[in-house]
Order: sequence, then C-alpha cells, then structure tokens
Amino acid sequence: MAEEWIRCNITAELLADAHFGTGSGGGGIDALLARDRHGRPVIWASHVEGVLRDAARRLHDEQTVSDFFGRSGGLQQRALFTSLYTSDASECRIWRSSARQSYDNRAPNDDTLRAIEFVPKGTKFVGTVELPRRDMPLLQRLIQEVDALGSGRATGAGRLKLALAEASLTARQIGTPTKRLKLLLTNCDPLC
Repeated sequence: MAEEWIRCNITAELLADAHFGTGSGGGGIDALLARDRHGRPVIWASHVEGVLRDAARRLHDEQTVSDFFGRSGGLQQRALFTSLYTSDASECRIWRSSARQSYDNRAPNDDTLRAIEFVPKGTKFVGTVELPRRDMPLLQRLIQEVDALGSGRATGAGRLKLALAEASLTARQIGTPTKRLKLLLTNCDPLC
C-alpha cells in the first residue's frame, strides 16, 4: 500500500528584525537580503531545512536525522520544503555596526563600519512542506524547537514564531485540464 503524503503550510512571523542574506553586498550595503524575482525578501528552503536539521540533531539520534532529511550517497529526504515568501512590500531597514576594540572600550576598530539590510519585525512569510503523514509529529516537534532564523540568531536578531498547518488540497484527477487550460483550449482557433 502506498504511503499517504500530506502538504502543510509553514508560516513564519518575525518577532524581531531579521537578516536572510545573499552573502554579497552592493549599493553601499555590505550585506544584502535574499530576494525573490519580485524584489521581496525570501527565506530560502535550504536555510529552513538547515535550522530544522540542527534542531533534529539536538533532539534525536543521527539515524532519525538522516532518515528524515536524507544524506549524501542517495538516501532521499522525506520532507520536501519550499522557500518561504512574503507578500509584504514593506521597507527594509539598514543597521550599521562596527567592531569594537575590546569589551570595556567602546571605540570602534578602524575600517569596520558595516551596513546590513534587515526585514522588519511583523513581516509574515509562508511556504509549504510535503511529507509522509507518519512524519508529521516529528516535524511539529522540530517547528516548536526553532525560535529564530537568519544571521545574528545568537544576538536576538531573527526571532520568530513558526506555525505548521495542514493545507487543504483540491483533488484533481491526473490528466484533467485546469480551468486555465480549458479557457485556453476553448478560445483557441480550431486550426491551431
């Protein structure tokens, strides 16, 4: 008998400003945000998976982690994540910081001023994950364990609330055209 798979929505609401970086800079900013094709901030699926994998390593043995997330050499992962996207077009914030000479001396080191782009708190992101139904309790536990994403998590940046909810799927028989395809077919010249 085939294993039952489900699709769930993952929602992330920022409780603090967060930096989901590209690893590059430009335009006077040292660390730019990762953005989707519409220019909105995005949290890449690989980052979400990495943070969840780290949580799984703290809570479970390596075999459980490898079974769920896969491993090199061919073992496929059982949870398939999409990136988390926002529909907010809110302005991003620029934080400026510099390295200090020492703990008790607040004088900045020379040439250490950095400008970093952040997504403002309150921004909501949504993505999906597909997995076997039997793995849902494990994913729910891992989601509860994660309290921050992005860089600077140890200093309080990127704090968030993650939520997981089963998505309702509209059943469609394979091979049945969608509404858009039906519309295209009915408006098409019979000779095409």
